[in-house]
Amino acid sequence: MRISEFIGLLTLFLIINPLEGFGFPPRYHTYQEMEEDLIRLAHEFPHLCRLETLGFSTRLGRAILGIKISDFPQIREDEPRLLFNGNHHAAEIIGPEICLFLAESLLGQYETNEEVKRFVDSLEIWIVPMVNPDGHWIVEQDIDTLWRKDLRDNDTNGIINLDYDGVDLNRNYDFLWERGVSEPSSREYRGPAPFSEGEICALRDLAERERFVIDVCYHSDIDPRRGEYVYFPWLWGNSRSPDYFHLQEIACSLAFSIPNDLNNGTYSYIYGRAEEGGLARNWFYYALGIFSFTVEVSRGYRPPEMRVDSICRKNLRGCYYLMRRALSSQITGRIYDATTQRPLSAEVRILEAYAPPETILPRFSDSIFGRFRRLLLPGRYRVLVLKEGYEMKMETVEVFLGRPTEIEIYLQPSGIEEKRRSDVKIQNFGLYYTADGRRAERILGKGIYFKREKERMKKIVVF
Repeated sequence: MRISEFIGLLTLFLIINPLEGFGFPPRYHTYQEMEEDLIRLAHEFPHLCRLETLGFSTRLGRAILGIKISDFPQIREDEPRLLFNGNHHAAEIIGPEICLFLAESLLGQYETNEEVKRFVDSLEIWIVPMVNPDGHWIVEQDIDTLWRKDLRDNDTNGIINLDYDGVDLNRNYDFLWERGVSEPSSREYRGPAPFSEGEICALRDLAERERFVIDVCYHSDIDPRRGEYVYFPWLWGNSRSPDYFHLQEIACSLAFSIPNDLNNGTYSYIYGRAEEGGLARNWFYYALGIFSFTVEVSRGYRPPEMRVDSICRKNLRGCYYLMRRALSSQITGRIYDATTQRPLSAEVRILEAYAPPETILPRFSDSIFGRFRRLLLPGRYRVLVLKEGYEMKMETVEVFLGRPTEIEIYLQPSGIEEKRRSDVKIQNFGLYYTADGRRAERILGKGIYFKREKERMKKIVVF
């Protein structure tokens, strides 16, 4: 972005969102106040929440705090998990307020609001209000109220140099990271390597451990014209993500559930571009299959204090919609070893929403419960389950509006090493299946197989 363009946007931003003297507004939480609030909630509601230090910031070593809200917060339940996080970018201080407001609402209304009780009893909800505490410190100390990055010491001189230091945390994820900006002085500097920042490693490790079904990253933009939008993954060139229409449906409903600041409409929704290197939203979806959304809140970095509570209440509607959706239309189930009844971690493909690994990494059931979950539009889907050492299995499943479809899948051990050639999965006995689920027969000697294609037979030789 050119300096003249940035100054123009800043001027427009200040007209719409005056910064009330450029000091840090008392309504907004400092890092210390956020920490104190989370500790208070953990002490006040020990039966409903657990506070965890997820990692530490790169420069100042501040704790990255997350709070888990559930009816049994100390144990891992077989329930859908959601993540809400804010403040990847330091100046975007409305995100932590929404996250804290959500935590207070869930815990404070558990005994009086039946729907809130259902959410807490049926889900595991993780909230990370402040992903970038070092950068937030620069903003709250009024050193630079428009600071974006963390505080990595890029020039290793031991001094905080605002012209050169810092990494854009939302360009540090390992998805097309190499396309990001390599110049440390840039506001969008990607960092020296993917996941070089402790803040992002903390969120990555949490996501890999918890395998969320939905993630929301709260942002706000200096350009008011880009505010009040929900982004979902993705358009990559001219190609849509394999879950594009399922993601679009959720993004649309999420956006329409959040009233805008002027109360004359709602948020809008749009696909994000995959080519934007290092984004959280794209990595969450690509690496873990998480339905990840970016909510650009309000119109500007820092809405006036008088509007903060209203904005939080409006965005709470979006949070509650996502919780309902996590319990709604989907295919979910458990995968077991048919012999031992032991839960299995196996690859699960929804063939109507499948793409090869170079587009999105394979999705697996978890190893603890054998559980998988896929949010889907109502319709009929083919579920293909694969695991080395087991026979493939495919089932056709109907998804209904408003409720999950639950299935159990038992995989038969093959008892013999499996071999893969091209798109065909070969088992050295009896029957085998192609990757798209078509069944074939072994009818000749060892290493020679045939696949039926209409009325003729096609020979496949395994060397």
